[in-house]
Amino acid sequence: MRRPWRHATIGTVNTLLRIVLLLWVVGYLFVSCAPILDGHLLLGAVTFVGGIILLVPWVLGIVVLAALIRATNPPRR
Repeated sequence: MRRPWRHATIGTVNTLLRIVLLLWVVGYLFVSCAPILDGHLLLGAVTFVGGIILLVPWVLGIVVLAALIRATNPPRR
């Protein structure tokens, strides 16, 4: 028995996860690089060091989100 609503729900979750992944990547880059690009060297140095420290959790977040996106891909026909 086919449930068409289930595929719509999985597709919606997949799209939402893709948007979250995009925001995760762009948000990290913005937080890490914006003060340097704006010319605030002291604040830029602090956020640069913070960006290096948060690099590992950021990469882990990308891996987890990518795995969830792959798991929620709608089946191909």
